[in-house]
Amino acid sequence: MADKFEILRRLLRGGAATYKVPTERPGSQAQRQVFDSFHKATQTLYGEGLVGAAERMERIKDFDEMDHYPEITRALDIYADDSMTYSEDGKTVQVVSDDDKIVNEIEELLYQRLDIDFHLWTWIRNMCKWGDHFNLLDIVDKEGVLGTIALPVGEIEREEGYDNDPNSLRFRWLTQGNTSFENYQVSHLRILGDDRFLPYGRSILDSSRKVWKQLLMAEDAMLIYRISRAPERRVFYVDVGNIPPRDVESYMQNARDKLKRLPVVQESDGQIDLRYNPESILEDFFIPVRGDRGSRIETLPGGENAAAIEDIEYLQNKLFISLGVPKSYLTAEEDLSGKSTLAQEDIKFARTIQRIQKIVVSE
Repeated sequence: MADKFEILRRLLRGGAATYKVPTERPGSQAQRQVFDSFHKATQTLYGEGLVGAAERMERIKDFDEMDHYPEITRALDIYADDSMTYSEDGKTVQVVSDDDKIVNEIEELLYQRLDIDFHLWTWIRNMCKWGDHFNLLDIVDKEGVLGTIALPVGEIEREEGYDNDPNSLRFRWLTQGNTSFENYQVSHLRILGDDRFLPYGRSILDSSRKVWKQLLMAEDAMLIYRISRAPERRVFYVDVGNIPPRDVESYMQNARDKLKRLPVVQESDGQIDLRYNPESILEDFFIPVRGDRGSRIETLPGGENAAAIEDIEYLQNKLFISLGVPKSYLTAEEDLSGKSTLAQEDIKFARTIQRIQKIVVSE
């Protein structure tokens, strides 16, 4: 037992380790083989990114359309609002350092040059919406960063591992002549956590895409059913008496025209204009009858399932779960707590907000 403790003591109290950068080749033969395999794998990252470019554009298009849905728009606003919490002195990002000069320099960069009080809310919302957000830094020699320019997400390509260098990174603006920017020129905010979307981030709306499309179709089907089935229709039973069977059809046509057409006498020439009577419904039924009951009119009930929305509510609940925001904050419910932010009430949502804040601060 004493020998194990002595070994552990030497490990913890030993000298500082010498680290190697990823591009430095290791010494042993086995390590070199592993390094060479990793080096070959990094060369294919850019090619894999090109293969997924079409799917990425489809996702971006879906996210733009999803932003028009009220509940999803509200969820994105909540993510941005809760991530932009202010401290007691009214600052979004608190700079802590023992050196006052460092604090002043960083605060000048954040609040004066980058103006994060105005732009940060939009950056966070876009990052949550698309999974990525690109800012082109306006860098001037000997003056530093003077500002930022937001770049369109769908037009920027992140290129890693080019020129046989696993650590290489640059950005291309595809629609502007493949203009290249170095790593230090672009600030790339991305939500990591799913390797399928590398080297880009994954939107918080990605898990909602399928449910959102199903909900749209269900809502359209519900509206079509209400429009086509909800109106009441009338059944006109017209007594045809002793009219020969061959003349029943023309008689019914004349009877229907009298009910559906409203005669209007024109003042200019005195001619009669038969106009459609808007108070009638075209889908009414005219049925010839014979017998003692005579002519009569009955009303057919409208759609009996017009009030059934269980399927809509089921899909809505799945949408709310995928968005990660409690349902009470996305609907018109009035019974809400008086706390300032949702992150203070829901611990799971608070952890998501903390992760988003760390992404922004680290970049």
